[in-house]
Amino acid sequence: MPVHSDLEKHFTIDKKTKIHIYAVGELVYNLANSSRKYYLKGDDLELSFTSPPTSSNVINFKLSWNDGIDDKGSVYFKKDGLEFWGKQFADDRNSVYNIEIRIPWVSLGVKSPQDLGFDIAIGDNDDDYKQEGKIAWSKKADHASNFSSMGRITLSGNKNKGKELTSMKYTPIMDGLEDKLWANCPSSIINHVIMGIIRDQRDLSANVRSCWDSNYLYFYFKIQDSNRKPLRKDKADELQTFSDYGWIEDKSGNVMWEMHVNNSTHAGGAQKNQKIDTLFELGPGKYKLRYVSDESHSYKDWDDTQPTTSFYGIKIFKQQ
Repeated sequence: MPVHSDLEKHFTIDKKTKIHIYAVGELVYNLANSSRKYYLKGDDLELSFTSPPTSSNVINFKLSWNDGIDDKGSVYFKKDGLEFWGKQFADDRNSVYNIEIRIPWVSLGVKSPQDLGFDIAIGDNDDDYKQEGKIAWSKKADHASNFSSMGRITLSGNKNKGKELTSMKYTPIMDGLEDKLWANCPSSIINHVIMGIIRDQRDLSANVRSCWDSNYLYFYFKIQDSNRKPLRKDKADELQTFSDYGWIEDKSGNVMWEMHVNNSTHAGGAQKNQKIDTLFELGPGKYKLRYVSDESHSYKDWDDTQPTTSFYGIKIFKQQ
């Protein structure tokens, strides 16, 4: 398929049939130069723990505003024993989110309160397509299981020291609001950029406080993010992720199947070269196979390293 292609092929299915689709195309610019692990990831929060602090057994919690968010910017959800409360507050220039978290000690692999290895990472998506930046409390690189770079949460003392976050013995009211007792807990800044570029404090910044009681470990986050992108799954599924791509329409023009990064893999060469090899079932009827390409990076007109596949475009076969 050359540049500026817009081609179609009509075909008919006589009975319900599985078809084999093989397609190669170019990702949209927003995804083209990003690592795949950040594709279609909205703003999120990761908590990592080890017990004891020097253990290599890391327990990770990955939380998103997608989980339980309502139209008023409030969140509550519970999973894996962890409970998550959140409140969104906005002014003319910035969005600030207060997040309160309660984790049972048993969910952290311990039977009673104790010091733990600990770290936090916060991901930032500003364009819907990918996480563009990420900050952490202690670690310097984006490896959630790298326990050697983690800090420590300690249950004694009254102030933070280096890579230690001091947790005070209190029981807060869980409502996502900054209750007065949180002011008695020392605050620690989260500001190590471990991926991408964070332009300034308004783009993404955060601080964290902690407290504990005999049953739970608590956290209170204040996160400033100028452009919050929760990116729910249904929205991610609807995003057009290819600039050179194919799809199948029924006789009324309804899209029955379309190339999407969710079911693609690298096709060799530049990262933006992606291929799809999948099965899809169609009922009896008349259909059109279509493919379009834009003004660049197509067959015999590559603007980056070409794919290693034997062709560029889309093919379908009836499964025998």
